[in-house]
Order: sequence, then structure tokens, then C-alpha cells
Amino acid sequence: MNKIALLLSFVLGSFVFVNAQRNPAPAPTPSENPINSDRQRAISGRSDNLRLTEKFPVHTSANTKIFRENIRPLYRDLKKDEKELVALNGEDAEKYAEFLKQKNTGLIKMISDRGCDKNFNVVISSPHCEKYSMPGAAASYSFRAGQYRLRQLGDIIFTGGQFQGVGELTHGIFVNIGDVPLEKVDLQTNGVSFLMTIAPSEDMEKADELTKKLLAEEGIKNGEFIYRSIMPVAENRTYVLRSIAYRGNIYRTIQGMVYDELEFDKRREITVAFRVVRLEGEESATILWKELDNQKTPKLKFEEEN
Repeated sequence: MNKIALLLSFVLGSFVFVNAQRNPAPAPTPSENPINSDRQRAISGRSDNLRLTEKFPVHTSANTKIFRENIRPLYRDLKKDEKELVALNGEDAEKYAEFLKQKNTGLIKMISDRGCDKNFNVVISSPHCEKYSMPGAAASYSFRAGQYRLRQLGDIIFTGGQFQGVGELTHGIFVNIGDVPLEKVDLQTNGVSFLMTIAPSEDMEKADELTKKLLAEEGIKNGEFIYRSIMPVAENRTYVLRSIAYRGNIYRTIQGMVYDELEFDKRREITVAFRVVRLEGEESATILWKELDNQKTPKLKFEEEN
């Protein structure tokens, strides 16, 4: 219960922070996710940097330096040596090669969270955090963006033998549907159909209420299924995650420079089915997944905007 109480405080704090920092700025434009090749990633990255540099107040050489050296790296993709740290087991890659030929599927290795980016503005000095130097330390992954991300922008976090969906301005809703072959799971599968009826809200107070229910021990129950933002990890079980990343604003300050963090994110609602195909204690989990649904999300509104 203490873990749940801390998570509840953390997630609700995210909603409250945005409420207190709101500004009538335009809705953020999601960053595109380059996926095809290193060359395409480099070209897209330069284009993205240019767009973001123009959007943020970086019209002085000092601000440009802060942006390029201290802000943009927080939202980057993995470097070559970091990719090697999360390289897949050869047997797994071969076993699921046929499945991975399908569109919108993936196989990823997640490393258990050790608090490397609990405070994104503070560098944690430890052998583990220095080793896993990528954003999120490989413990947090965004299916929306197709890459490892800071925990507040991830769809799924692997920590302490649990999966968590507690990103900022995000409702992560898990359901364990049992030992169902991943190939057979769709939006009409038993346990998934109800998940899709949980309606996202444009109202901040209603969004907070849903957050409380999802973080409570009992979660939301329907028949034999329980829907929560925290789910124990188990092999030979199929999970479905519906991640609703609301549009809005999250203002951060680094070295006196204020920026909207959600400009670096693709705010969408995505539903994925996945299985843990390799579990190494609480150290790492390899996940095979496929996308079931992907759609636009509402922007959270405040009382003054209604």
C-alpha cells in the first residue's frame, strides 16, 4: 500500500502541476518518430532540432547552448553502445522473427528501474545509472514513440517485478487476460472489449478520479478481470495496455530556460497486447508486443476553459 500511496501522490502531482502552470499556449505539435534507418534518424533529428529550436525561446547563443546540450539530449534515441546493452537474446529474435514481420509489432528488452531519472533534472551517480545512460535507463518505454523514454513520457515502466503506467498526463490501464496466444488477441477479446469502454475525460477533476481508481488496490473490476495502472509481472501471460496520453502542457525549467516538455512527445492513445517472453528475475524482461489501436487523444481542459 505504501508503494501505491507514493505513486498516487506522484501521478496526481503531475496533474496538479500542469493545472498550476497552465498557460494559453497552443497545443503541442508531436515530434515525429524516425524508425527506418540511422541516416533517416539523423536527418529527422536535425529537422526536429531545428523545429524545436525555433519554437522555444532560444534566440540567444546561451539559450541555444542550453537547449542543445542540456534539454534536447533528455529526449534523444539510443546511441550505438546503448543499443548493445538492450540487445535481444538471439534465440528470442529468431523464435519470433515471423511474428515480427507483421505491421506494428515489436520485441524489446526492459531493464528494471533503479531510480536513475526519478528527478529528471538531477544526474544520479551510480554504476547502474552510468551504465544505462539512455533516457529512462531502459526501464521506461513508449509504444507511441517506439523508443525508450524518460519515465514521465513512457507508456510502460518495469520496476520491482511490476509493470506501471504512470506517465504524466497519462492514464496507463493494464489488464491480465491470461494465457491467450498473442496472435489471437484483438479489440473484441474477452477482457479487452471492456477496457476500450473506459472513456478518457477532457475534465481535469474527472481525470484525477480515474487516476485514483486505477491506482487503488482493487482497481476497476469487471467480471473476472481487474484494470489497474500497476500490474505484477508474470511469464506465460498476455497483458493488454491502453495508454491514454492526454494533450496539454508540462512546463520544465533547466538553467533558467522554460520549455514545454510535451513538445518532445507524441501524444496519442495507444492500445497494445504483449507477453513477457523472457524474465530474468527482477532484473530484466523481454516483451513481445503488437498494436491493437492508435488514435488521437483529447486535450485536458480546466474549469476556466469550460
